[in-house]
Amino acid sequence: MFGRLLALVGIIVIGVGVFGIFRASQSFMGTNLGNTMQLATDAKAREAQLCKTGEKLQEDKGPSEYNASQGTYGSSVTMYCVNNDGIKRDVTEQFGNSMVSQVGGIFENMLPNLLGSVIYVVLIPVGVVLTIIGLIFSRRRSGTVSFGVPVVSSTGFTSYTTQNSGGRVDLNQVIQQARDMKATATGSGDLTTRLKQLEDARNAGLISQTEYDRTRQQILDTLK
Repeated sequence: MFGRLLALVGIIVIGVGVFGIFRASQSFMGTNLGNTMQLATDAKAREAQLCKTGEKLQEDKGPSEYNASQGTYGSSVTMYCVNNDGIKRDVTEQFGNSMVSQVGGIFENMLPNLLGSVIYVVLIPVGVVLTIIGLIFSRRRSGTVSFGVPVVSSTGFTSYTTQNSGGRVDLNQVIQQARDMKATATGSGDLTTRLKQLEDARNAGLISQTEYDRTRQQILDTLK
């Protein structure tokens, strides 16, 4: 029961870690970055951000110039908000300040998001370890049995050796001890002890119910 509970806790911790990383990434890539990208690429968004009601955004590109350090050509852009009377209002600096402000907001949110992500990343291996430990405990408690190959002895009885992670039980030895008790006539007390040991082995998961029933019957048969 404890092993299964521990494994369940481990799975929950893994889920929390994965969900937390997803949420942190969504927060980092969320509103500020989306608004910044939209402002940089969408003329309608720039107009709504920079111009007043009744004004239209006008962007004038300067001549193309070669940048020797980067090996590329580029041109300057001047932005105006133009009203119905054709009067222009230069908003280039306003656009630049807006971009800088939004990029700064992204970096302000980056540190807490990174710290949160580190915590969630740590939760995942912790959950994996808890799950593995829980499964190991659960397996040991369930007493997984590996059956040996049955061998017919010279006495006519079938020998079964059973072992698992909790220990080893030689069922043939238990039967032989019962036969020895009959030969020495040690009384019913030892028989009760042997049957109790056999029952304890079954309860501990060292032998299966089928092996218990078969061995118990063979012990009783030796006393007839």
